[in-house]
Amino acid sequence: DLDDALKRPGRFDRKLYIDRPNLEGREHLFQYYLSKVKYDKAIDVGRLARQAVYKTPADIMNIIKESALIATRNKRDVVTHKDISDAMDRIDLGIKHHKSMSPKEREMTAYHEAGHAVLLYLIHPTDDVFKVSIISRKGMLGVVQHQPKEELHTKSKEALLANIKVSLAGYVSEKIKYSTTSTGAGGGAQADFGKAMITAHAMVWAFGMGDSGMVGDYSMIPQTEISDSTKERLNMETQNIMQRCLKETEDLLKKEWPIVEHMVKELLEKQELEYDDVEKIFEGFGKGKATSK
Repeated sequence: DLDDALKRPGRFDRKLYIDRPNLEGREHLFQYYLSKVKYDKAIDVGRLARQAVYKTPADIMNIIKESALIATRNKRDVVTHKDISDAMDRIDLGIKHHKSMSPKEREMTAYHEAGHAVLLYLIHPTDDVFKVSIISRKGMLGVVQHQPKEELHTKSKEALLANIKVSLAGYVSEKIKYSTTSTGAGGGAQADFGKAMITAHAMVWAFGMGDSGMVGDYSMIPQTEISDSTKERLNMETQNIMQRCLKETEDLLKKEWPIVEHMVKELLEKQELEYDDVEKIFEGFGKGKATSK
């Protein structure tokens, strides 16, 4: 940071704001950094760019560097698409740990992650499923990696509601299958509920997205200046959103339960499913994105 005296008018007073690259920019960045390593010419650079929404030039450089290291560790002199995918995983999700789990715990993890993935694929208006895994990372037993399909700078009410439903879907999936639920390693269920509650709370308290017609950013008002009746009304509306999302999530998962079961079977066999694997599962049930168009 420059001293304030240097930033006075007439000195270093011009500020340039550089935004993150768009889709075309990310394609060029991948092509540029790939040109510095030996790589499989069959790599779909456009697909990589779509998977790297919001990534900075430095992020993309690190991805290619990490993918080259992965290829070297595997005694190959050419970077493949899988190397780049593994590099993204390592950077975004963390290092894989093959944790010892009982068959029941492993199966429950598969149902939990499949629930998240099925809801995400079927209802989310802006996000796609890039990976579903039951390999442990950062203390989590499993993960569903999803990102926006394109650069978005705002979130609609529909997208926020979808986020809540996706967060609740792991809990609901376990409950449908076992009539009970688990905490999940690393506080998985707690983290899911936390994301859902924060979103529902913000919708009502800050964004005017509740159903009662109360509009305003109540989170900006000191709590001592908000009446108990207003707080109760806002909190009740937050819980109403949670309950409605929970009911709709349960209804949809029960309706599409054969897809959940099939995905669980695939997860238990392969441990990880890439985007193409997920798409193939839904296509088999006539629910693929291409099929439904």
